[in-house]
Amino acid sequence: MCNIWRKPPTREHPPEAYYRLPESLRYVNLSGGEPFLRDDLVEIVRVVTERCHRPRIQISSNGLLPERIERQVRAILTETRADLNVGVSIDGIGDTHDQIRGVPGGFERAVETLRRVWAAGLRDGGINFTISDRNAHELQAVYSLAKEMGVEFSMTIVHNSEHYFDTQDNHFTARDMLRRQMDCVLSSELRSANPKRWYRAYYASGLLNYACGRSARYPCDAANGFFFLSPSLDVYPCVVLDGPMGNLGESTFDHIWSSKQAEAARRKVASCDERCWMGCTAFSVMRRNLPKVGAWAISRKLLAHLGHRVV
Repeated sequence: MCNIWRKPPTREHPPEAYYRLPESLRYVNLSGGEPFLRDDLVEIVRVVTERCHRPRIQISSNGLLPERIERQVRAILTETRADLNVGVSIDGIGDTHDQIRGVPGGFERAVETLRRVWAAGLRDGGINFTISDRNAHELQAVYSLAKEMGVEFSMTIVHNSEHYFDTQDNHFTARDMLRRQMDCVLSSELRSANPKRWYRAYYASGLLNYACGRSARYPCDAANGFFFLSPSLDVYPCVVLDGPMGNLGESTFDHIWSSKQAEAARRKVASCDERCWMGCTAFSVMRRNLPKVGAWAISRKLLAHLGHRVV
């Protein structure tokens, strides 16, 4: 689903470089590649936590190194004040996951990683499921696995990006299958007494909206409510649109954010027709439109309790 792993290695900037981040960040996703390969990941988390006044930090992992990941999670929990979330990618049950990831035994290792980090004291995070034609039929099964393990469940869908995912080959066609699977998952989420799960149900319904080629629910908030920072410290509006607005190693964030390049990026965002819907970006506009999200959740929650379809 992405070719990040094929990219040649680039310079790894020291943790101190991330003191250049804006203090206003409230949600930070440390992604990769595989973040837990960094020997200084604990220090990076410490720097981001201090600089941004303890934001919620999510680390996205493939879960292939259970012992190493457990060791680093323990260190983060004991040596920093981080508000930590760890999401482990599981894209199917057993062989389905292994075939998608190209790693025999990857499913067992990912499950073991989740068990280890939970035993280490982590209490926020769980399974990340990336929907594609190859695994849409197992969405409900992986959701059930998360419930059995007592961890959270989140999902996204395949997207294309030249500068981040390094692919334009992702296409989704299994819409009817996804609609059936999604209805079961969303109904379960909406019947919960936890408003956080209703919020996630709304986000998940947006994935189906994207998969079916419908227009975006809200104008994109890229280069306003969020940005993407590459390993080389280039600041992009998002993970999809190419064209950096500046480099954090060469200029301050405030200067980049108010630059002519940033204004040009915002104009590009305004005319973008990608309709992207990813957790790290959709939540920004969802927070800005909570009344609409709440109205949707209430109406669909009633349908779920009555046993009707919600999608």
